[in-house]
Amino acid sequence: MGYSFKQVDSNWIHCSGNCALQSAAADSLAQAAASVNDYITLNSAFRTSAEQYLLYEWYLKGRCSISLAAVPGTSNHEGGRAIDTSYYSYWAGPLANYGWSHSYPSSDPVHFDYYAAQDINQETLMAFQKLWNQNNPSNQLDVDGVYGPATESALYNTPCNGW
Repeated sequence: MGYSFKQVDSNWIHCSGNCALQSAAADSLAQAAASVNDYITLNSAFRTSAEQYLLYEWYLKGRCSISLAAVPGTSNHEGGRAIDTSYYSYWAGPLANYGWSHSYPSSDPVHFDYYAAQDINQETLMAFQKLWNQNNPSNQLDVDGVYGPATESALYNTPCNGW
């Protein structure tokens, strides 16, 4: 997609799973942790549109105690500029000092956004739409980055192990 992503610095950031962020967000996060000489543990960083779809469906169905989830194509996790951490009270100050916003302290207190990185949420959904179209020539999606019924159905019907 032409954007710079990188894995987070494991010296300062502990994370399991996909721990990539846009480079500026990853650097800022490491700087925030280093500023207090402590590591931050992430529950979530970058998510694919398919991962966001699952989380959103679980949220709608009241599963897994998910208090808030964005519609696919609108989550800053999809753009690599958001994190979730369980220790949000401790980290709110240091993260704010390095450009992170505690966007939903009441409804999603674990969530922080790094708005200095580019907003590419819709572009990641467009990447999924293009991938779907490459693998489903008789059932094409509009490549518009919009989560509508056709894209929802495609995400639902995407093979779990890929094409």
